[in-house]
Amino acid sequence: MITNFRHTCIQTDNRQRCPKCGFTEGYKQNLPLMRAFYEDAMGLNVVYNSEETWEWNNTQLKFTIIKLAAPGQEKTGPYLELVDGPWGAHVAFSVDEWPENVQLSTPKKIGGHDDGTEVRFGMDVAGNMFELVKEK
Repeated sequence: MITNFRHTCIQTDNRQRCPKCGFTEGYKQNLPLMRAFYEDAMGLNVVYNSEETWEWNNTQLKFTIIKLAAPGQEKTGPYLELVDGPWGAHVAFSVDEWPENVQLSTPKKIGGHDDGTEVRFGMDVAGNMFELVKEK
């Protein structure tokens, strides 16, 4: 059962690189400019700003993550995450238990979730990724 909307993630580096020829296609957003826009134009407050290294399937993934929240929601969310790194944009929900009849990834404990929180990912029919988070 979904208990609340957790966050939405905007991927700021959506470039694709060809490993053979090195050609880069796509666009990299200016992360400080995006942060300033959400702070100044939307009135959101930065609640987290850090560089992180996560391990996923024995691979080191490097991210810059900025989380923003509306005034008064800094401790509870929902959050807007601006992410520069090799992760896809997604929407995340908190759940009490994993839903049945939905194809999800195996539960993972990923970097930044040292408290035992498990994360699973799925994809809707249009190819949009979503994240389900179950706290311990």
